[in-house]
Amino acid sequence: MAKRKRKVKSGAFLVFFLVVLAGTIGVLSVMKFLNGVSNSKKHEYSKDLDYFDTKINVKLYVNNDKDGDEIFAEVDKILSHYSQISSRTKAVENVVNIYSINNTNGLQKLTIDPDLYNILKYSVNWFYENGQVLNINMGKLALLWNPYWEAKNGTPSVEEVNKVVDIDMKDVVLYADNQILAGKVNLDVDSISLAFALDEVKNYFKQVNFDNYIINASNVYLVGKNITTDYYPLNIKNPEANENLKENGSEIKLNLTNKFMSTVGMYDSYKNAEYNIHRVLDYRTRVPASYMKSVTVISDDPVLGQSLASTLFLITPEEGLEYIKKFSEVEAIWYSNDGKIITTSNIKKYR
Repeated sequence: MAKRKRKVKSGAFLVFFLVVLAGTIGVLSVMKFLNGVSNSKKHEYSKDLDYFDTKINVKLYVNNDKDGDEIFAEVDKILSHYSQISSRTKAVENVVNIYSINNTNGLQKLTIDPDLYNILKYSVNWFYENGQVLNINMGKLALLWNPYWEAKNGTPSVEEVNKVVDIDMKDVVLYADNQILAGKVNLDVDSISLAFALDEVKNYFKQVNFDNYIINASNVYLVGKNITTDYYPLNIKNPEANENLKENGSEIKLNLTNKFMSTVGMYDSYKNAEYNIHRVLDYRTRVPASYMKSVTVISDDPVLGQSLASTLFLITPEEGLEYIKKFSEVEAIWYSNDGKIITTSNIKKYR
């Protein structure tokens, strides 16, 4: 005899559905509570590093110091590697770095670290594809200016500046198999190398599913999520005073999550009769750039963000506003020579 199918009364089914729904809501509530507990248990793990001739503060928000030690060790390893290969001032044992390239006598091919090769190749391509203003081959010009920067007094003469040779990007010759023609160039890649390093750090954080951090390298920031508000409130330093940049009397504060921010400007400068003297040279004029006081760029990509910040400082804000339209998910703030704040249209989403 065939079995009869049991009929489930609609009332019973409704009760069953409500029980399941209540259970699901309860589980989700518990998960939410546990996540809150997890964040509340996290504490700040902070250490300082000294790479790229810059003080770098690394803040991690971790459950325990063991996790902090492990994550920090990897961050330190990445930053140390990129600092060593890009150093202009120190020879590193068994490493052909920027110092090695700049101090080679006579034209010869050198095999360099693959990461350094990628930085140089990127920089050459950026120069030719983006207005030919951001030149990494100005070490000889910087050497002329350096004594004046250190003394914060005076400038080299026009004759001295014009005598400097071998500062053209055409002299940066790269070959296959990670090789460069040394003996003529004098390179400086500190800022873009730091960006490459931070990009690798960001990728490492993503691989280990860690996002509660903030790295501060002077005017360069890489931030994840704040454990309490999700975003980190960041200020822009005023290049003319020991204070943060203001607009209409209020400090400019940018609320950032999972972003890179870089500011390039007339920092650590001194004045002479003609212009502010600072360390960012325009190779076309051979003197410090004077198109603005500072520019800040916010982006997802550290390498793109740093490239843009350095480039925008070498053109006028008006040119920069038009130029930056080529790039998506990038915003900028200019501090003009006449004290005005100029921004891209979507900067308001961070304020």
